[in-house]
Amino acid sequence: MKLFKLVFVRRHLKKVLLIGVLLSVSYSIGCQTLPQKKPLNFIQKINIGSFLYKALVERGKDLNDFKSFARTIVNKNDRKQSLRQAIVIRGVDSIRIDVLSLFNQPLGVFIQKPNRIFLFDPSENKYYKDKKALSLIEKLLGMELNFEEFTPLVSGNIPFIYELTPMDSWISEDGSTYKLFLQPASLEFDFTVEIDVETRTPRKLTKSVENKEVYSITWGNFKTVDGYDLPHRLKWSNSYGNESLVVKLNKPVPNTGIKDSAFNLNIPLN
Repeated sequence: MKLFKLVFVRRHLKKVLLIGVLLSVSYSIGCQTLPQKKPLNFIQKINIGSFLYKALVERGKDLNDFKSFARTIVNKNDRKQSLRQAIVIRGVDSIRIDVLSLFNQPLGVFIQKPNRIFLFDPSENKYYKDKKALSLIEKLLGMELNFEEFTPLVSGNIPFIYELTPMDSWISEDGSTYKLFLQPASLEFDFTVEIDVETRTPRKLTKSVENKEVYSITWGNFKTVDGYDLPHRLKWSNSYGNESLVVKLNKPVPNTGIKDSAFNLNIPLN
C-alpha cells in the first residue's frame, strides 16, 4: 500500500501507539482482569421485554456526553500493549481520543465525527483521514472497527438502540439479572443484553450474526457520577478468543456540555 512506505516503517512503534487510540474507545485497566463469575442460568421467561427496552432507551437519553482518562490493555494473539488516553464522547457519533505520554502530552489523536474520521500526529502535524485512516488502522490491528457501534459501549449503552425491537426476555435463576433479546428489522444481527434487576443497568452484551457470536462486552464497577451510573471497567472480547480489550476509566464525568471545538483540529477537510 503506497501509504505505508519506508518512512512509516521507521515510525512503526510510534504509530502503533497512535492506533491504540481506536481501541481505547472502550477499554482500559492495568494488568488486572475482570473477576470470573459463575455463569447465570436463565430458565424462566418473563414478559417484560418492552419495559427493559424502555429503560435502556431512557438510559441513553440521559447521557449527552462524557469525558474521562483511561488505561487500556490491548491483547491480540498473546501480545499486550498498555495505553493511556484521554477520551471525549458526545452523543453516539462524535468521539476524540488522545493517546498520552507519561507526562500527559498527546502522542496521537483520533477523532470521529459525523461522516469524518481523522488520525493525527501532533509532533509532525501529519494526519490521515477517512479511508486512509481506516486502512492504516486495519493494517496495524488486523481488525475492522465500527465506531458508531463502539462509541455508546464505552459508557454502558446499547448501539443502534432506536433500530432494535425487544423480543424475548428472561430472569436468572438467582433473581439477580434479566436477559433481553433485541433485533433490528433487517435481522442482520442480534444483541443479547444482561441487565441488573435492581439498577436496570446493562452488565453484559453479546452480538451474534446468523446465530454465531461475534463479540461480547462485560461492564463492571458501576459508580454514580453526577446522578448517572457509569461503568469504570469493561472487557471486550471477540468470538475467537485471540483479541480482547480490558479498560479502566479514571474519573469519568458525564454531561459537561462538550463543544464542537473538542472535535476540531483545524486540519484541511479536502
